Amino acid sequence: VLLVDDNPYILKVLSMMLELENLEIETANNGTEALNLIVNETKGKFDIIITDFQMPIMDGQEFAETLKKYDEYKNLPVILVTQAN
Repeated sequence: VLLVDDNPYILKVLSMMLELENLEIETANNGTEALNLIVNETKGKFDIIITDFQMPIMDGQEFAETLKKYDEYKNLPVILVTQAN
């Protein structure tokens, strides 16, 4: 699982919750970092991505749309989440 969020606290909490389910977790702090991780460093490593919708640099929607332009990632599930104020 790749978690993408600009809030380190959220990344930590989600990571801890998913690790309790024996899932392997990697994190990225924004969409640009996540794209680099997926496309250049870990090709095919992730089964699902959970990303924050609102982030600086590249938000979750732009990240998901950009990722889906790569044929090999068109079917990779991306879940966008956000925090209600």
